[in-house]
Amino acid sequence: MTRRYSSQMQSDQPLIIQLSDDNPCSPDFDWADVTQYDLGHKLWTDRFGGYEGKASLYAAASPKQLALLFVVDEPDDSWPPRATAQKDGEPVYEDSAVEFFFQPSAAGDDYINIEMNSAGVILTAIGPNRETRTSLESKLRSSLTVHPFSGEQSEFPRGIASSDRRWGIILGIPSDILSCFDLPSDSLFSPEVELKANAYKCGDKTLKPHYHSLFPVMSAAPDYHRPQDFGTVRFL
Repeated sequence: MTRRYSSQMQSDQPLIIQLSDDNPCSPDFDWADVTQYDLGHKLWTDRFGGYEGKASLYAAASPKQLALLFVVDEPDDSWPPRATAQKDGEPVYEDSAVEFFFQPSAAGDDYINIEMNSAGVILTAIGPNRETRTSLESKLRSSLTVHPFSGEQSEFPRGIASSDRRWGIILGIPSDILSCFDLPSDSLFSPEVELKANAYKCGDKTLKPHYHSLFPVMSAAPDYHRPQDFGTVRFL
């Protein structure tokens, strides 16, 4: 089967995630038929140009688990990827990092950001905006699945080709994360609900700082904390 592919999502295009009974975080899960979405919006290139890397997102779900597979192809001058943050809660966004920001449509103003560097170090918090946030690392680390892989010698997920300049992460988000929003955990991943979300690739202090996104970001300066720019995620 030929993999479905989307090079650039627009604000009015929903990201559709197929539901199945299989655990998408299992090592046996095959990503070969899952749609590949480029983080194809290159942002603020008038100030940050020259980075030639590429990042993609694959998404799959069961009723109790959302799995996001990020795959990053770094250019020669950015390998190995910067990964100086070593402890959860440190500024991983300064490294070569991937991020997922999301809120259930029924959750009000709060959203969760989950940010990860290539070593699998996480930064995560909840709140209504950039300034008002509550750290979630201690609460979520044990329930999140964070599986990094890197380079030709690493074990890549099934259906994803290895490469000597490629790294990635599987992020598994369990449905009980809804307790952070004071919502019942059995209502997250189903056709009856939708998420508002965006996914990003960045590197504030990499050799060539860069900012890419799944859905467009409409700010004049670098800022991912913009729920008004989240796109729609639906489950089928």
